[in-house]
Amino acid sequence: MGGVATSVAFVSKQFLTGIQYQWGVTYGALGPVLFVAGLTVIYVISAESGVHRGIRRIAGVNLVLFVLFGLLLFAVSPRDAVLSWGTTALGTYATSFVPMSLYTGGEWVAGWTVWNWSWWFSWAPFAGLFLAALSRGRRIRTVVFTGAVATSAATVVWFLLLGGTSLSLQHSGTANILGSIATHGGSEAVAGYPLFSALPLSQLLIFLFLALIIVFITTSADTSTLVVTILSTRRNLAPTTGSIVFWGVFQGVVAVAVLLIGGGESLQAVAVLTGGPFAVISLVALVGLTRAVLHDEGGQSSLRARIRRRGSERGPNGPRED
Repeated sequence: MGGVATSVAFVSKQFLTGIQYQWGVTYGALGPVLFVAGLTVIYVISAESGVHRGIRRIAGVNLVLFVLFGLLLFAVSPRDAVLSWGTTALGTYATSFVPMSLYTGGEWVAGWTVWNWSWWFSWAPFAGLFLAALSRGRRIRTVVFTGAVATSAATVVWFLLLGGTSLSLQHSGTANILGSIATHGGSEAVAGYPLFSALPLSQLLIFLFLALIIVFITTSADTSTLVVTILSTRRNLAPTTGSIVFWGVFQGVVAVAVLLIGGGESLQAVAVLTGGPFAVISLVALVGLTRAVLHDEGGQSSLRARIRRRGSERGPNGPRED
């Protein structure tokens, strides 16, 4: 819940900064509170509607908006430069994965890595539990493909499109993204808007982007609310409305508290505090999952037993014939 609450706080800053940058809409200290309150109402309603009527539909809207935004951005971006940056980045990532994983670097690299990974780990409990609940009865390979391969591929596309376009426009002088960040007190929340403003169909791009970040966080927050409610009430996938409302509102209150405490440093501190312990828990869970896969559980054949059985059935010269 700490990870999602931190993300809700991030999204509120990004959304409000965007409407201020693009349309000059000003907001006071009450602005983020009202935005989080409205967002809380949306994801609580989605969570209360259930997996199929609420969460699944929001996720479907999320996917449609993601595809539309990605196709439009690719169509109006400097495609040659984006493809060049993208292939170079993927090649470097593949060949330098181990050195980059072990690189500690200077203060900025070390600090950014710690808080970013802590943020990811703070999402691990609810994301893993929700995926496990939805995956009952499915093959392990299907779960792994969906949870690791497909989602990673979508993330790569997102980073290549936005990152490649940003680098191209910044280096060519078409957009002054770094200057806009400096003008807004070093806040990276504004970074996307000078990028979109420098492209054709900028208004449509900004509108889709604002809609996307709302739907993105709603998809995560309603899932987090449902998982925490299930864990606290032990009612499987049918918790009570009151418990959903309680945990959903509590999550929103945490996000507001993080916003009121301070800026980006407080958000990073919350991510580290909530994600750090779960990094250890995730490692323990990984060991447990490995043991469960390799050993017989509940009379079911383990992965190791099935591999041995298939090997014996094939024989040294190929499949046996009865």
